[in-house]
Amino acid sequence: QGKKNQNENEANQENSENGEEEEECDIFVNFNDEDEDDDDDDELMEDINNLSSLAGFALKPLEKDKRQPAQQRTFNELSAINSHIASLVQVKQMGLLTPENTRQLKQLMKDRKKKAFELRRLQGRQRASNKYRVKRRKIVEYLYETKPELHPQLRKVYRPGGGRPRIEEQIPGLLEAIEEIAKIGGASDDRRRSEIIRPCLTLDDLREKLRQRGMDVKRTTLYYR
Repeated sequence: QGKKNQNENEANQENSENGEEEEECDIFVNFNDEDEDDDDDDELMEDINNLSSLAGFALKPLEKDKRQPAQQRTFNELSAINSHIASLVQVKQMGLLTPENTRQLKQLMKDRKKKAFELRRLQGRQRASNKYRVKRRKIVEYLYETKPELHPQLRKVYRPGGGRPRIEEQIPGLLEAIEEIAKIGGASDDRRRSEIIRPCLTLDDLREKLRQRGMDVKRTTLYYR
């Protein structure tokens, strides 16, 4: 009798486990059989509740020193898409969303994701370019310090201390030309056809005389010379 009861208990336990497995299987099947439109709507609402980010990618305004035209254009398009999505969400919350609006909303979510990844790609390319420039500069600095014989060639791409090169380096002979023009004879007739002296009284006069010599210098630059 005891053995019979034990067999019955084992059978009941086995049936119970099978029942649980069947129930779990039914739940899994029911989950997969849910209407795809409902899943899409839920996904849209989840994304809409957090329009400031997407897949761990923050959609924030770009810093001024990092605003390249392509990135700024993509960011502006992304912002416009978010604004359109927000408007359709308000319509949906009021229960006025039409089938056409639903299609627009789904398409906008796809466009939003596409633009977000495009922006990420552009920013990644910029970071790689920045790393390349830093690495290249370090190599040039090393060569400049260890290979004095390369200084003439390296000065074309590298300036010790950084900053923009002085105008005197860009236009050799500028100071000499200014000094000559400043003298009485410097502003006389270029072709020496007459003895008439035309002194330079203003920066504009000096700039014009330099331009005649093939030296185009900004007015503010001349002011400090």
